[in-house]
Amino acid sequence: LCDGVQRGDAVTSPPISCGNVSNLVVKFYPRGAEGSRADRSSLFFSGPAGLLMKVKVTVDGVARSFSERTSLGSWRGWKNFGPAQPTYGNIVFQLSEVSTGFVWDLAAVGSSVEKAQRGTVLQSPAFACKDVQGLVVQFYPKGTTQAAEGHASLYLQASTSIFVKAVVTVDGTTRTLAAVIDNGGGR
Repeated sequence: LCDGVQRGDAVTSPPISCGNVSNLVVKFYPRGAEGSRADRSSLFFSGPAGLLMKVKVTVDGVARSFSERTSLGSWRGWKNFGPAQPTYGNIVFQLSEVSTGFVWDLAAVGSSVEKAQRGTVLQSPAFACKDVQGLVVQFYPKGTTQAAEGHASLYLQASTSIFVKAVVTVDGTTRTLAAVIDNGGGR
């Protein structure tokens, strides 16, 4: 596996399936990716967007995990995974608590969140979850005009009337929503 492999060279898996999740890809850098410590290997993985799960990866007995559920759709992993070895035997990839979901990275709208005033709404791109199309999140970073001072507000909109049970987390604060969202309305 490591003969002739230099720092920055990746060994990329073909798309794999783990449980009921398919199209997972693992990139392993036996000598480390650019920006890693010189004595470390690097490991990154990606999969279908919209899946939330806990991940544990073990390379020859060295394990790393995401204890919080993480979203796939972009590369996740560790620049400094573990000690670089002369050779490697296997990589074990384990998933748990797999569910569908939507992650809206507010860093992408950056200054809009910081500059928002009370009543200012930021709207997510439309997304699908569990075969429900046309869902949109409306986020008021400083709250709606009716919200308590210092509280953000968040609404979920759907293009059709539907009963939704959702768990929403914003910066570590989690709330559960179980409600009927009227056609074109929000909750």
